[in-house]
Amino acid sequence: MNIEGLTIRRAAPADASGIASLEHECFGDEALPLITIVQYLELFAASSLVAIRSERCVGALIAGASVDDPGCAWVLDLAVHPQAQGKGLASAMLGRVLVRFRDHGVGEVRATVSPKNAPSLALFSRAGFVIERTEPAYFGAGEVRHILRLELESEPRSHG
Repeated sequence: MNIEGLTIRRAAPADASGIASLEHECFGDEALPLITIVQYLELFAASSLVAIRSERCVGALIAGASVDDPGCAWVLDLAVHPQAQGKGLASAMLGRVLVRFRDHGVGEVRATVSPKNAPSLALFSRAGFVIERTEPAYFGAGEVRHILRLELESEPRSHG
C-alpha cells in the first residue's frame, strides 16, 4: 500500500532500530527503549506495521493479541513522524491492523491513550473506539491514561 510515496508493510525484527529512531523523533524521553521494540517485534511482527519512505521508517504500529485471551488484541504503540502526520497514515495503518485482527477472529481491540493526546484520541474515535475507563496512574503516579475499546464485527456474509 502506498500513501504519498510511502510503503506500508508488515514489520520485522530488522525494523527495530528504525522504529526506535522514529520513537525518539516523536516522543523524545518518553520513547520506547530499543529492547522493548525488539521484544515486541519478536512477539507481534505479524500484526505490526511500518511505513517506509526512502528506506526510512516514518510510521509504525505495534499490536498483538493476548495469549491469555486470543480474542482480545492491543495496539501497543503508534508513531508517525511529525512531517508525515495529518495525511491519513495512522488511519491507514490502524485500519489495516483492525482488518487483520477481525480476519483472524479477534473480537475486541484495546489501546491506551493520554487524555492530553487529542490527535490520537480523535484517530481512535474515528475508528470506533470508545473510552471504557480512565486510569489515574496507569504507568505510575500522574500517568493518566484512557483505556479504549473497540468491538470488532464479523465481516458481513453474502446472502445468495
